Amino acid sequence: MRRLLMLTVAILVTLTAYAKNEKKVKSKISSVTVYREGAQITRIASVTVSKGKTTLVFDVTDKVNANNIQVKASKGLTILSVTKSIDFLTSQSVDVNTQKLDNRRIELSDSLVLINGAIDICNDEKDMIYANRSIGGENGVSIEELKRAALFYRTRLTEIETKKYKLNIVKGRIKRELDKIENHLEQNNTPVDKPVGIVKVVVFANNNVNKKIELRYIVADASWKPDYSIRVNEVSRPVDLYYNAKVKQKTGEEWNNVKLILSTGNPYASNTKPELNPYNLDFSNYSNRSYAQQSDKYIDKTQTSVEFRIDQRYTITADDVVRDVSMVKYKIPTNYTYSAIPKLSSSVFLMARIADYTDFNLLSGNAKLFLKDTYQGDTYLDMFTTNDTLSVSLGYDKDIIVKRESIKEYTSKSFAGSYKKDQRAWEITIKNNKRVPIEIEVTDQYPVSRTSDIKVDLTEDGGAIVNKDTGELKWKIKLKPREKKTIVFKYIVKYPKYSNVVVR
Repeated sequence: MRRLLMLTVAILVTLTAYAKNEKKVKSKISSVTVYREGAQITRIASVTVSKGKTTLVFDVTDKVNANNIQVKASKGLTILSVTKSIDFLTSQSVDVNTQKLDNRRIELSDSLVLINGAIDICNDEKDMIYANRSIGGENGVSIEELKRAALFYRTRLTEIETKKYKLNIVKGRIKRELDKIENHLEQNNTPVDKPVGIVKVVVFANNNVNKKIELRYIVADASWKPDYSIRVNEVSRPVDLYYNAKVKQKTGEEWNNVKLILSTGNPYASNTKPELNPYNLDFSNYSNRSYAQQSDKYIDKTQTSVEFRIDQRYTITADDVVRDVSMVKYKIPTNYTYSAIPKLSSSVFLMARIADYTDFNLLSGNAKLFLKDTYQGDTYLDMFTTNDTLSVSLGYDKDIIVKRESIKEYTSKSFAGSYKKDQRAWEITIKNNKRVPIEIEVTDQYPVSRTSDIKVDLTEDGGAIVNKDTGELKWKIKLKPREKKTIVFKYIVKYPKYSNVVVR
């Protein structure tokens, strides 16, 4: 018995000493690096520790990956170990408004229980009255007694039904408010009554010190994607490209007034060098397809990661709601040209052609287009293009008119021996109604034969650059203010007399 008592005392002394050297740390999120998927959180804390070993306890989100925790301490502190666990007994701290909503939710739920109980009592009393309606027994009752009994039943049942009606009205109001609060908390992923992540850092100090300690860790459930605004004021000036981001997170932690860094990197990317497998061929070529699928995993289309350090501090709440973040503004030297395909559209489009666009670290994403402060619509910037120049359509310009018409006097069908001969002629008119000169690229086409029985002869190209393989005709035309020019091209199609070929 004495030995057991001594053992118990020893355990209590050990636990007390351990608890004495365990210290809760108040830390603050100072900066966040948001990746395309995931984020790195940096917490800063100022700690005062005594000489010897001390266990510092940090409260973090329960979504922390234990393999990605990094701790850095000022000179004078030595990091001995880092461990992560989850505390299911302590709930995460939430903002004041969320706490008010949760308190209101509990209050309404309690009120609903009381109202349901009151309604149940009314129903029980009503059932009791119905069960005891028989009066007088075998001898019956007088008229006066019957009147008094009827009055009692009528009065009391009316009171019960009125009370139930009022209770149900209040119940309905409470349920509607409760549903709104619960939907809000659920949709915004509010971390009420969720477990807390615990990071314990064991440090050693040679003396009593006050030092700063930095805790970093990776979490999922955060992301950003690019969002551009492209503005053109004059075609003689560079394009203004606003490189913005849409950021969202539901990590379980509020990012209040933090310094943001947006990175194109991937914290989950494999650091293992890939290996080539044998490239085997057979008749069905299955091996070739298998190899291609495997190699796709290792294609890194960006090759390098880029970090954008945001000057302004932002607050990003953990509700998975998208927040707009301004990143950087570029003035990009641009060549502007007008482009038209009159066979498909009578509109003339202003094109911005950006050379060396890879210098601006752009990612594929949506872009809003503005021409002289007028919204022109949306487009998509595809950064996986293999072209040296990035072409962006800035919308159509109503001051340039293009018209394509068939020249009827040159359009005919005739017979030549065993062949039909179909002749076509087209006239394209371009007019510049602007007060400044322009350069426009006009594209059209003539038919191309894929069989020896059909012969196509381009008899007049109108000075176009001709691609005989595709039948594409391209003109680059300069127009002075108010100037109009006309292009004519003609072709003849020959095919067997008894065949049917549609020529346009």
